[in-house]
Amino acid sequence: MDEAVLRLEKIFEEIFWNDPGPASGKTRENTASWDSLAHLNLVLSIEQEFGIALADHEVVDMTTFAAALQLVRAKSQTPGKAAQ
Repeated sequence: MDEAVLRLEKIFEEIFWNDPGPASGKTRENTASWDSLAHLNLVLSIEQEFGIALADHEVVDMTTFAAALQLVRAKSQTPGKAAQ
């Protein structure tokens, strides 16, 4: 497992600590505590941990662990484009 996965799993585990199951399998549909406040906390935690900024449309579309990981990897590979 790469470092991005481990760091993102830690964020998901901290935010959704009361929902069972692996962090990598979390989706907005299968995670009871994934409400609007949890989503905001998730976005802010990801931006802070990875030093990236997510655009509004990216925030709205990020509804699974896999989508979050894809965004983190894409943003981390394009320095200088984090403020899109």
